[in-house]
Amino acid sequence: MVLRILGIAGGLVILFLLMWWRIRVKRNLERSLNMVFLRVTVPIKDSKEEREKETQQYSSGKTFKEVTDVMTHFFEALHSVYQEDYKYIITGQDFFSCEYVILNGQLEFFFVVPRHLKALMAKQITAFYSDVFVEQVDDYNIFRQGYKANGMYIRLNKSSMYPIRTYQFMGSDPFNNIANTLSKIERDEGAAIQVMLRPLADGWQKKGRDAARNLFLGKEKKGFFQKLNVLSWIATWIRILVQGGENEKFTENVDTNSGATRTTPLMDEQVKLMETKNVKVGFETVIRIVASARNKYRASEIVFEIKDSFAQYNAPNNNSFSKTKYFVRKWLLKGFILRDIKRGWIQRILHPVKMILGPEEISSVFHFPNIKYNQSPVIKWQEFKIAPAPSNMPKEGLFLGNNIYRGETVPVNVKDDDRRRHFYIIGKSGTGKSTILNTMLRQDVKKGKGVCLIDPHGDLVEAVLPHIPRERADDIIVFSPGDLGRPMGLNILEAYSQDEKEFMSQEALAIFIKMFGEEIMGPRLQHYFRNGCLTLMEDDSEGATLIDLPRLFTDEAWQKYKSNKVKNPVVKSFWDKEMASTGAREKQEMIPYFSAKFGPFITNAQIRNIIGQTKSGFDFRKVMDEGKILLCNLSKGKMGDLNSQLLGMIMVAKLQMSAMSRVDTPEDERLDFYMYVDEFQNFVTDSFASILSEARKYRLNLIIAHQYISQITKLKGGGKGTAEDTTIRDAVFGNVGSMMCFKIGAQDAEYMAKEFAPVFSEQDLVNIANYQAYIKLNIDNATSRGFSMSTVYDGFKGDLQAAEAFRQLSRLKYAREKDFVEREIFRRVGAGMMKSAAGATPDASAPSATPAPQSVAAPPSATPAFPVAPMPPVHPSPAQPSAVPAPAPISMPSAPVPPASPAPSAPVQPVLPTPPVSPTPVQPTPPAYTPPPFVFPVPPAPPTQAPTQTPPPPS
Repeated sequence: MVLRILGIAGGLVILFLLMWWRIRVKRNLERSLNMVFLRVTVPIKDSKEEREKETQQYSSGKTFKEVTDVMTHFFEALHSVYQEDYKYIITGQDFFSCEYVILNGQLEFFFVVPRHLKALMAKQITAFYSDVFVEQVDDYNIFRQGYKANGMYIRLNKSSMYPIRTYQFMGSDPFNNIANTLSKIERDEGAAIQVMLRPLADGWQKKGRDAARNLFLGKEKKGFFQKLNVLSWIATWIRILVQGGENEKFTENVDTNSGATRTTPLMDEQVKLMETKNVKVGFETVIRIVASARNKYRASEIVFEIKDSFAQYNAPNNNSFSKTKYFVRKWLLKGFILRDIKRGWIQRILHPVKMILGPEEISSVFHFPNIKYNQSPVIKWQEFKIAPAPSNMPKEGLFLGNNIYRGETVPVNVKDDDRRRHFYIIGKSGTGKSTILNTMLRQDVKKGKGVCLIDPHGDLVEAVLPHIPRERADDIIVFSPGDLGRPMGLNILEAYSQDEKEFMSQEALAIFIKMFGEEIMGPRLQHYFRNGCLTLMEDDSEGATLIDLPRLFTDEAWQKYKSNKVKNPVVKSFWDKEMASTGAREKQEMIPYFSAKFGPFITNAQIRNIIGQTKSGFDFRKVMDEGKILLCNLSKGKMGDLNSQLLGMIMVAKLQMSAMSRVDTPEDERLDFYMYVDEFQNFVTDSFASILSEARKYRLNLIIAHQYISQITKLKGGGKGTAEDTTIRDAVFGNVGSMMCFKIGAQDAEYMAKEFAPVFSEQDLVNIANYQAYIKLNIDNATSRGFSMSTVYDGFKGDLQAAEAFRQLSRLKYAREKDFVEREIFRRVGAGMMKSAAGATPDASAPSATPAPQSVAAPPSATPAFPVAPMPPVHPSPAQPSAVPAPAPISMPSAPVPPASPAPSAPVQPVLPTPPVSPTPVQPTPPAYTPPPFVFPVPPAPPTQAPTQTPPPPS
């Protein structure tokens, strides 16, 4: 009966142990699979100011020991993760890992912790190392396809009660030895030192303290198997028989006469070290060394080289590290990957006692470097500073990114009211400017706000377009000069009120000065340009474009026709007195020089079809008031730098004029409109300063970005002087409310450091990582101190199908067929050429005495009428009809279209070159072509009897 009870009890105990073992194994596996990787990057602090600050932080400033003491205190504080709850008796305590890792030739530092301990670990790290950067990352991988891996365990030679040699007894930082060993690893190889730690409850120290006392007293505490040693018993009895039993007590280090203990200095030091270790907290420790290389021999060589660097921790008469001889490599690598604190079965059988290390011993093996004492080239330093976000950070608004400081993530938002003070972004190419612009613009679009994006590269427009909600399809305007089949009009001389005409003439002049420089566009040419623009804009019935300006000075008849409509007395005086008294020689010298400035735009069909339309494809004021989405793809690769610059500056000028025309609307009724300009230095003139200072009142909010400051400065005298003209730069830095700085060059850092002082230095601005930024945010109309920010990008590609539909809908609504546009332009610009070829009759709207239009190089035309705007000639072909009938001439709107007449005898020099008209056999005259009226923005289809072949849209 008793045996049965004992058997049942034993079975229950075994069953309980099995269940306990399964629960603990399961719980440990859950911990391993739910680990978080925290990468810690230490600031380099090698500037003079930071070195002085570092020296003042420590009492002596001369020894690495004070720096390493910080890590010792960190591990002491980290012991607080130990839980005394009863459930942890069954499931076991949480564990974590400290790791040195060589990745791509750089030494990095990781803490791998359970997810629920992530915040605690980050706070503990930043509490002791306030300047380090802690970020959560994905699991790293030191293994490569086809490479071989090897590893080993590191264990103590003696019992854990004996301490190893720590940094307190070394002449140099032990980290240097480990770092130098790791620096020999090739870039394609990998290695890691993993220190697994689990806090232990107090109680393990008693055994060590007892051992220290016995050592001090000369008593040797023997183990169970030592006590069973028969030979030792026999030797003890013989000694008693020979010397007597009473002499046994003299084996202790105690003087029987004085009662004092007799010890050697070496023994005193050993006892002191044991007592020091065994009065502090302890961690169960497992150390693994793992390496990956092209072959197993090289991997094994790396492992043993790292193992040899642990020889520096050998303490005479105390403890030391050694490798484990017997283990299964597969289990070791599995434990390394899972971050499992359990050792393999063979290890637990051969070495059943756990390895316990104290905080000082752990910090000797693992601690962060300091540039003053650790200068290994493989260390991955944090070369820029991290600063916290302001305490009054808005909880809502436009999301910019995250401020990550001391393990806490704070969203960075900016309110709509604060955005009215404009937003300035600077940074090198590829540092994150387009990413932040994309993030901001997509949010504005989704919130239903009106936006304009001027992109000189085109990539940002293509990235934003797929993310526009489908319900905003009617709001989208895609201005793409690369669409040759349907050009969209953009006319800077389109103005209605007298104030608008004055403003646009000044802006047009500023644009040409910006493109050609004041040394080319001198005072005389500026005078011609200004009066010419005002003259053209006086004629409201016909409209005016930039390509009409050269004709105003080269065609005397047309010049007289236009000047007769001028009402401005100053402009009228320019033509009647100044130009009338100008000599022929001066005209021959100045006017061709003046006209040559328009050649790149008039001869280029792509740009001519855009700026040559008298009506813009859309109303800029309507775009702002109705909150539309205007995306301008001004890709330099498709049209060239000069043309992209011209169109961009026209866009900025038109938006500025439309914003200022909002003066007729109460301020509280003006909708916010956000203008994003990438590489804005290409599209600004000297009048840009007024946009920064005044556009806020009209709710035109700027977000401008560029690469370096010298882009917005220029040399006085058109580049020939030595003094810089900093008008635009001063306007930017004097008016913008929020400022964001990505990585910049040293020259810009010298200037920007003054803006971000005293928080950030020049070194921080130069070395900040890509997609990290320093920012001064406008919060409640007050600029905050500088702080750091990480940009965020979701990587979602968006709806590409919808993007293409948006593009096609926009070109159908706001663009016009190329053939219609060219006919209208040729009607105005190529009148003489068309008339010569087609034989058009005079226009009844012009006086008969006025000579026909002609170029400077051509002789006066014999045809007295003006203006006549015929279309390309109709070739008579009686033998066979042509496939597509040629259009008949189109006259001015005020006169009827006369029938075609034979060409006049006097030839007329064409303004624009066209293919010569070759004689053809007599053929039947095809049906007459009646041109459709020019209706904006979309013209009607041409009649069926004369279809117009339209080129297919670009892919």
